Amino acid sequence: MDGVLVDSFAVMREAFTVAYAEVVGAGPAPFDEYNRHLGRYFPDIMRIMGLPLRWE
Repeated sequence: MDGVLVDSFAVMREAFTVAYAEVVGAGPAPFDEYNRHLGRYFPDIMRIMGLPLRWE
């Protein structure tokens, strides 16, 4: 690692919001809830939040 740190929080929020709109549809993306679970295994987060595991 070269010591460069990047604050990617805003990009992560935007990516989640776009993916949520494409997969789930209209309505506010529950990013704050998603953020509370960061650090967990992604499939576990999706199950906890009641979201589809595959976002394609």
